[in-house]
Amino acid sequence: AMDDGASHYDVLGVHPTASADAIRKQYLRKSKQLHPDRQSAVASSSPADVEFHRLSAAWMVLSNPTAKKDYDAQLSQKTLHQKYPVDQEIDLDDMAFDQDTGDYSVECRCSGRFVVSEEDLEEGIDTFCCNSCTLSIRVLYCLADSDSDPT
Repeated sequence: AMDDGASHYDVLGVHPTASADAIRKQYLRKSKQLHPDRQSAVASSSPADVEFHRLSAAWMVLSNPTAKKDYDAQLSQKTLHQKYPVDQEIDLDDMAFDQDTGDYSVECRCSGRFVVSEEDLEEGIDTFCCNSCTLSIRVLYCLADSDSDPT
């Protein structure tokens, strides 16, 4: 597939916060326009054909709540890296752990907080935004992974 940096949302022409219903309607609208059957007998590698495949791929992900959640997490990771320069790297061991919430946190210069959940870490997210300014930190951690051999 051609990767011009367009996200699945760009391909469908919807906003990342669009509802499942809105995404579905937009997919149906676009797939009608692009459907190979609608195209006259042009070569099968026509741009419309490629577009249709991208559309289908985008729909496969966005129509599945679990896949969409993972995709959104990856996407926000990517966006974070582009939008917010990482201010500092902090070792997970240096962050405060809250037994009640299971979150790690550390104070930001602006006196806001960076909050890191174990779920985020398990999903491989390592860049976190302050909850009150645009600074972000990269958390350095090593997941206790029972499968991997100690290096």
